[in-house]
Amino acid sequence: MKRLAQYWQTGFDWRAQEAELNALPNYHQYVEVDGFPALDIHYLHQPSDAPDAIPLLFCHGWPGSYLEASKMLAALKQSNNGVSFHVVAPSLPNFGWSEGTKSKGFGLAQYAQVCLSQ
Repeated sequence: MKRLAQYWQTGFDWRAQEAELNALPNYHQYVEVDGFPALDIHYLHQPSDAPDAIPLLFCHGWPGSYLEASKMLAALKQSNNGVSFHVVAPSLPNFGWSEGTKSKGFGLAQYAQVCLSQ
């Protein structure tokens, strides 16, 4: 534990991490969800240069985040045997930089509605 604490105090470069995160194609959008107030949803969106690219929605699990998709963005954007993808990777509500819900009852149907609104 001391070694980990020492790394965070002296070895971890938050500004370098911050620069990497800011270099990603980040966006925010308010999304209406039936029966709930609009939520500020953070997401990555990287369109492919190929006009016939396939839309790809990347949904993270718990404990995960949109950062899992960031590792694949470059490979998914480029054509591989004629196949490329337009990638959208939202931070689901209550995760990362997306707004959390403030009332009970927000379930799978509402998470799906958020993703379909992107």
